[in-house]
Amino acid sequence: MVHMLGAEGADEVSTATVKVHDGMATVICAAVETGQGFTTLARQIVQEVLGVEEVHVASVDTDQPPAGPATHGRHTWVSGGAVERAAKMVRTQLLQPLAHQFGMSTELLQIADGKITSYDGVLSTTVTEAMEGKELWATAQCRPHPTEPLDDTGQGDAFVGLAFCAIRATVDVDIELGSVRVVEMAVAQDVGRILNPAQLATRIEAGVTQGVGAALTENLRTPRGLVRHPDLTHYALPTSLDTPDIRIVKLVEERDVVAPFGAKPVSAVPVVTSPAAVASAVRAATGRPVNRLPIRPQAAVAVPGP
Repeated sequence: MVHMLGAEGADEVSTATVKVHDGMATVICAAVETGQGFTTLARQIVQEVLGVEEVHVASVDTDQPPAGPATHGRHTWVSGGAVERAAKMVRTQLLQPLAHQFGMSTELLQIADGKITSYDGVLSTTVTEAMEGKELWATAQCRPHPTEPLDDTGQGDAFVGLAFCAIRATVDVDIELGSVRVVEMAVAQDVGRILNPAQLATRIEAGVTQGVGAALTENLRTPRGLVRHPDLTHYALPTSLDTPDIRIVKLVEERDVVAPFGAKPVSAVPVVTSPAAVASAVRAATGRPVNRLPIRPQAAVAVPGP
């Protein structure tokens, strides 16, 4: 299954500021951390670009420019892209005096492991020494290329990127009672580039679990637009006991040219793929069509033989 990333004509934009002083960097961005891992990603981006070990992500404030919602992993692309651009601007401010001193361009200098070195080895210093007594900052925006709504035929440049995912579901079905238990989910996914292996695996597992909930237990009833569930007592979210064995069998690193370091959002992709995989497995087990979610017991009762 392919998952489209974008907003069909909506203006996708985020703004970030990166400040460096006394050997510590601060990231200011209105991207709200809802568990998608943005703060970890922001720290890693600044550490990679500037070679600064201590990075603080400031609390979100209403005075900050808007960064948009945390949907479909867009903060990985849009807010992460803004942080990367701001960090690169600070990097240029840091390297320009050194490049001028040695009569070379900033492109001939690199930052790695907290050290600044030139291509020929003539210049070698630490980021801490180069930053001494300085306070550098920059603000940048990230706005992916414009999109447009799909036309009546379903055509149009509606998305800024694509991510692919394949999931195989193994299920146990009681063909008399119609109960379904997901035993295993095997995942192969296009992730762009792996920046944080542990976080990436966690996000995929969370997305699969959410998808299993959508397939079997979650049923949001909204008659006449009104939510009929006053609390989570009657809205069945999957627990750890409902989570199947999740195996990540293949990660494809097909980097995206506009995303920070080529990374793609990962958690939203298995959310939309998992329910389809579970429905396909139930259909294969029972011989009955599965045309709605969540899958009801009567939909999982096997078709009687001839």
